[in-house]
Amino acid sequence: MKRVFFLLLLMMGGFCLSTYAQVETVSARSGYMLYYPSMERAKMKKGERLIVLQRLDNGNFLVIYHDRRALVDISFLKVNEGIYRLIRTKELMQEQDKELQAYEDSVRNAYKLRLREEGLQKIAEKNLVYEGTVLRQTAITPIRDKAFETKDTFEKDEKVQVFYLSEEYKLAGVFNDRLYGYVNIDDVEVEEERDVKVLLAIPEEDKNRYADYVMEEQKMKMEKVIQAQMDEMLQSSLKQMYKDGFPILLVDCYPTNVNMVGHVDVYLEYINLSGKAIRSVTFTGYFNNQEGKAIANEISPHNKSVTCRDFNAVKAYGKSMKTCSDLSYYNKNVKSFVITAVRVQYKDGSSASMNTAKCQALMDKNRNFTPEERRFFKERWL
Repeated sequence: MKRVFFLLLLMMGGFCLSTYAQVETVSARSGYMLYYPSMERAKMKKGERLIVLQRLDNGNFLVIYHDRRALVDISFLKVNEGIYRLIRTKELMQEQDKELQAYEDSVRNAYKLRLREEGLQKIAEKNLVYEGTVLRQTAITPIRDKAFETKDTFEKDEKVQVFYLSEEYKLAGVFNDRLYGYVNIDDVEVEEERDVKVLLAIPEEDKNRYADYVMEEQKMKMEKVIQAQMDEMLQSSLKQMYKDGFPILLVDCYPTNVNMVGHVDVYLEYINLSGKAIRSVTFTGYFNNQEGKAIANEISPHNKSVTCRDFNAVKAYGKSMKTCSDLSYYNKNVKSFVITAVRVQYKDGSSASMNTAKCQALMDKNRNFTPEERRFFKERWL
């Protein structure tokens, strides 16, 4: 067992990197040593001549005994000046190792501090962005509230600007002239390794604050792009809708202000697709319940059909928002409002109307808005 343990010590400790001059001494007492590398045990008598070759990292000594190499503990050796130098040299080397390690740590810390300061300086100048490449098709991760709401993805080999890296959350903040948001950190490669170190060296608080700023900037830029796209749609799609017999575009339509006795109002929001000003719009429709079935007024005359009139003047291509609160309709089970007919009166005396099929197509168009379209029509269209 001792032999195996001694062998393990040798394997873990290894030999010292430096080879010393041979030192002659004698055994200080009788005992046992192990021949190396066979690990055969040999008896040693006090006063026998030994040649010490070197001190091992595990504290034992490699010696020549009767022309064979052997491993022996220092307690069996008579310590003379030569052996003392071996011991002292090892201690000095360890001290130097500690000094070198401390120096290496200080250099590493100084480098990291320099990277951190460089990143903070770029944040102060608002230009902390580095060139990168998307390695594979990747979707935007909806992990931060300010991420762009889109189903689009970055494509493989797309060039992007990288402004945020987090190993903790495995995220990279990226943008280009098409998209922006956060993606998996492994899906993006920053072109320069040093730039990666700069991004990672910045304190999390500063990094996150700057990332929020960049996201807001990109959001505003993209909104301008979206608005331009919507404007283009206005010039083509919306004008085509008007030619196809749709005088208005429905932005929103739902029951509202349902009170404890079941009184119901209707909210309507729409855009005038005509180049003429509107004098009034009349909507006819009915209410559905949760199951999508038409339900009747619970007070006389118990009708299902209701009429909403908007007398707000709407300029050409303008938007109107109207709450119809004079329906005298009561039913606590209402969930939706279905438009079945629309009649538009223009200020020049002309009119336009929509039948049930057209109204259904109009509501389908509203339901199929993309998130960008819905946000544009509700928030950006004045």
